Amino acid sequence: MLDSDIPPRYIWGVDNNLKELRRAKGIRQEDIEAKTGISQPMISAVENGHIKRLPLDTARTLADAIGESVDDVFPVDPEPVAQGA
Repeated sequence: MLDSDIPPRYIWGVDNNLKELRRAKGIRQEDIEAKTGISQPMISAVENGHIKRLPLDTARTLADAIGESVDDVFPVDPEPVAQGA
């Protein structure tokens, strides 16, 4: 089985602590953008709860960028999504 055969996993609802943790460390959205390649508008949308379904790998990337765990930044359980959904 290839990784591409595994359905992506998402975090739903996406309540998060990204903004608070980022600001406490003096990290700017632009710093995360430069480090991860995730656009500043996307980071802002995540922080402000405008993203209702976030891929788990994106959540990991954002958490890693500020030196935190996914569980600390996104305190929810990831839900599997069936392929084609």
